[in-house]
Amino acid sequence: MIRINLLPFRVKRKKENIKRQLSIYFLSIIFVLLLCFYLNQGQNQKIAYLQSIKDRKNKELLKYKRTNRKIRKLKKKIKECQTKLDIIKNIAKYRLEPVKTLDEMVMAIPPDSLWLDSLRFVGKRLFITGSAKDNDIVALFMKRLKKMPRISNVELKVTRLIKLSGYKINVCRFDLECSVIVPIKQGKDEKQKK
Repeated sequence: MIRINLLPFRVKRKKENIKRQLSIYFLSIIFVLLLCFYLNQGQNQKIAYLQSIKDRKNKELLKYKRTNRKIRKLKKKIKECQTKLDIIKNIAKYRLEPVKTLDEMVMAIPPDSLWLDSLRFVGKRLFITGSAKDNDIVALFMKRLKKMPRISNVELKVTRLIKLSGYKINVCRFDLECSVIVPIKQGKDEKQKK
Protein backbone atom coordinates (compact mmCIF):
# COMPACT_ATOMS: atom_id res chain seq x y z
CA MET A 1 0.00 0.00 0.00
CA ILE A 2 1.20 3.42 -0.87
CA ARG A 3 1.05 6.14 1.65
CA ILE A 4 0.82 9.72 0.59
CA ASN A 5 1.48 12.37 3.12
CA LEU A 6 -1.12 15.07 2.49
CA LEU A 7 -0.20 17.03 5.57
CA PRO A 8 2.03 19.61 3.88
CA PHE A 9 -0.66 20.16 1.30
CA ARG A 10 -3.29 20.72 4.01
CA VAL A 11 -1.03 23.11 5.90
CA LYS A 12 -0.41 25.00 2.73
CA ARG A 13 -4.08 25.08 2.02
CA LYS A 14 -4.82 26.28 5.55
CA LYS A 15 -2.25 29.03 5.20
CA GLU A 16 -3.77 30.13 1.91
CA ASN A 17 -7.21 30.00 3.44
CA ILE A 18 -6.06 32.15 6.37
CA LYS A 19 -4.38 34.60 3.98
CA ARG A 20 -7.53 34.82 1.90
CA GLN A 21 -9.71 35.38 4.98
CA LEU A 22 -7.30 38.02 6.31
CA SER A 23 -7.24 39.78 2.97
CA ILE A 24 -11.07 39.66 2.78
CA TYR A 25 -11.24 40.95 6.36
CA PHE A 26 -8.85 43.84 5.69
CA LEU A 27 -10.49 44.62 2.38
CA SER A 28 -13.89 44.67 4.14
CA ILE A 29 -12.53 47.02 6.77
CA ILE A 30 -11.06 49.26 4.09
CA PHE A 31 -14.33 49.13 2.19
CA VAL A 32 -16.33 50.01 5.32
CA LEU A 33 -13.91 52.86 6.11
CA LEU A 34 -14.19 54.18 2.55
CA LEU A 35 -17.97 53.88 2.72
CA CYS A 36 -18.03 55.76 6.06
CA PHE A 37 -15.73 58.43 4.63
CA TYR A 38 -17.96 58.79 1.57
CA LEU A 39 -21.14 58.98 3.67
CA ASN A 40 -19.46 61.45 6.03
CA GLN A 41 -18.48 63.66 3.09
CA GLY A 42 -22.07 63.51 1.77
CA GLN A 43 -23.46 64.46 5.19
CA ASN A 44 -20.92 67.28 5.50
CA GLN A 45 -21.99 68.63 2.12
CA LYS A 46 -25.66 68.43 3.16
CA ILE A 47 -24.86 70.18 6.43
CA ALA A 48 -22.94 72.92 4.61
CA TYR A 49 -25.81 73.33 2.14
CA LEU A 50 -28.43 73.47 4.91
CA GLN A 51 -26.24 75.90 6.88
CA SER A 52 -26.04 78.22 3.87
CA ILE A 53 -29.84 78.03 3.51
CA LYS A 54 -30.21 78.76 7.23
CA ASP A 55 -27.91 81.79 6.96
CA ARG A 56 -29.85 83.07 3.96
CA LYS A 57 -33.17 82.57 5.77
CA ASN A 58 -31.83 84.37 8.85
CA LYS A 59 -30.88 87.36 6.66
CA GLU A 60 -34.39 87.33 5.17
CA LEU A 61 -35.83 87.04 8.67
CA LEU A 62 -33.92 90.17 9.71
CA LYS A 63 -35.46 92.03 6.77
CA TYR A 64 -38.90 90.77 7.77
CA LYS A 65 -38.32 91.71 11.41
CA ARG A 66 -37.58 95.27 10.34
CA THR A 67 -40.64 95.22 8.09
CA ASN A 68 -42.77 93.78 10.91
CA ARG A 69 -41.56 96.54 13.25
CA LYS A 70 -42.54 99.13 10.66
CA ILE A 71 -45.92 97.44 10.20
CA ARG A 72 -46.51 97.39 13.98
CA LYS A 73 -45.66 101.11 14.17
CA LEU A 74 -48.00 101.84 11.27
CA LYS A 75 -50.79 99.80 12.87
CA LYS A 76 -50.28 101.71 16.11
CA LYS A 77 -50.46 105.03 14.25
CA ILE A 78 -53.55 103.85 12.35
CA LYS A 79 -55.19 102.86 15.63
CA GLU A 80 -54.37 106.26 17.17
CA CYS A 81 -55.73 108.04 14.10
CA GLN A 82 -58.87 105.89 14.16
CA THR A 83 -59.38 106.74 17.82
CA LYS A 84 -58.97 110.43 17.04
CA LEU A 85 -61.39 110.14 14.12
CA ASP A 86 -63.94 108.39 16.33
CA ILE A 87 -63.62 111.16 18.90
CA ILE A 88 -64.04 113.81 16.21
CA LYS A 89 -67.08 111.99 14.79
CA ASN A 90 -68.55 111.70 18.28
CA ILE A 91 -67.97 115.39 18.96
CA ALA A 92 -69.49 116.32 15.60
CA LYS A 93 -72.43 114.02 16.25
CA TYR A 94 -73.24 115.47 19.68
CA ARG A 95 -72.00 119.05 19.27
CA LEU A 96 -75.51 120.51 19.18
CA GLU A 97 -76.76 118.61 22.21
CA PRO A 98 -75.75 121.24 24.82
CA VAL A 99 -77.40 123.94 22.72
CA LYS A 100 -80.60 121.90 22.43
CA THR A 101 -80.52 121.21 26.17
CA LEU A 102 -80.14 124.93 26.90
CA ASP A 103 -82.93 125.71 24.44
CA GLU A 104 -85.26 123.29 26.24
CA MET A 105 -84.25 124.83 29.56
CA VAL A 106 -85.04 128.33 28.29
CA MET A 107 -88.45 127.08 27.19
CA ALA A 108 -89.06 125.78 30.73
CA ILE A 109 -88.33 129.15 32.40
CA PRO A 110 -91.48 131.01 33.44
CA PRO A 111 -91.17 134.48 31.86
CA ASP A 112 -90.60 137.53 34.07
CA SER A 113 -90.66 135.49 37.28
CA LEU A 114 -87.49 133.35 37.25
CA TRP A 115 -83.90 134.32 36.46
CA LEU A 116 -80.89 132.04 36.08
CA ASP A 117 -77.61 133.18 37.58
CA SER A 118 -75.36 130.29 36.58
CA LEU A 119 -75.34 127.02 34.68
CA ARG A 120 -72.54 124.55 35.15
CA PHE A 121 -72.05 121.25 33.33
CA VAL A 122 -69.93 118.65 35.14
CA GLY A 123 -69.89 115.44 33.15
CA LYS A 124 -73.56 114.51 32.69
CA ARG A 125 -74.69 116.61 35.65
CA LEU A 126 -76.13 120.12 35.31
CA PHE A 127 -76.03 122.56 38.23
CA ILE A 128 -78.43 125.52 38.05
CA THR A 129 -78.43 128.54 40.34
CA GLY A 130 -81.03 131.27 40.07
CA SER A 131 -83.69 133.49 41.61
CA ALA A 132 -87.47 133.38 41.47
CA LYS A 133 -90.35 135.45 42.83
CA ASP A 134 -91.41 132.64 45.15
CA ASN A 135 -91.19 128.90 45.82
CA ASP A 136 -94.19 128.14 43.58
CA ILE A 137 -92.30 129.48 40.55
CA VAL A 138 -89.31 127.26 41.43
CA ALA A 139 -91.67 124.25 41.69
CA LEU A 140 -93.22 125.12 38.30
CA PHE A 141 -89.74 125.40 36.76
CA MET A 142 -88.78 121.99 38.19
CA LYS A 143 -91.98 120.39 36.80
CA ARG A 144 -91.27 121.81 33.36
CA LEU A 145 -87.67 120.59 33.52
CA LYS A 146 -88.83 117.06 34.41
CA LYS A 147 -90.99 117.02 31.26
CA MET A 148 -87.99 117.79 29.03
CA PRO A 149 -86.60 114.74 27.15
CA ARG A 150 -82.95 115.66 27.70
CA ILE A 151 -83.20 116.38 31.43
CA SER A 152 -83.95 113.91 34.23
CA ASN A 153 -83.55 113.51 38.00
CA VAL A 154 -84.26 117.14 38.83
CA GLU A 155 -83.41 117.73 42.49
CA LEU A 156 -83.80 120.86 44.55
CA LYS A 157 -80.70 121.29 46.69
CA VAL A 158 -81.30 124.64 48.45
CA THR A 159 -83.91 127.40 48.57
CA ARG A 160 -83.58 130.51 50.68
CA LEU A 161 -85.49 133.74 50.91
CA ILE A 162 -83.38 136.81 50.29
CA LYS A 163 -84.42 140.43 50.69
CA LEU A 164 -83.11 142.57 47.83
CA SER A 165 -81.71 145.76 49.27
CA GLY A 166 -82.87 148.87 47.50
CA TYR A 167 -85.97 147.22 46.04
CA LYS A 168 -87.79 146.07 49.21
CA ILE A 169 -88.64 142.76 47.51
CA ASN A 170 -88.18 139.22 48.77
CA VAL A 171 -86.62 136.84 46.24
CA CYS A 172 -86.27 133.06 46.50
CA ARG A 173 -82.74 131.88 45.67
CA PHE A 174 -82.44 128.23 44.57
CA ASP A 175 -79.88 125.61 43.60
CA LEU A 176 -80.94 122.70 41.37
CA GLU A 177 -79.08 119.63 40.21
CA CYS A 178 -80.18 117.41 37.33
CA SER A 179 -78.90 114.79 34.92
CA VAL A 180 -78.51 115.48 31.24
CA ILE A 181 -79.47 112.66 28.88
CA VAL A 182 -77.94 112.59 25.43
CA PRO A 183 -80.45 110.95 23.07
CA ILE A 184 -78.94 108.20 20.94
CA LYS A 185 -79.26 109.00 17.28
CA GLN A 186 -79.50 106.09 14.90
CA GLY A 187 -77.65 106.42 11.63
CA LYS A 188 -79.12 105.39 8.30
CA ASP A 189 -77.20 102.10 8.36
CA GLU A 190 -78.50 101.16 11.82
CA LYS A 191 -82.10 101.99 10.81
CA GLN A 192 -81.77 99.83 7.69
CA LYS A 193 -80.43 96.91 9.75
CA LYS A 194 -83.44 97.10 12.08
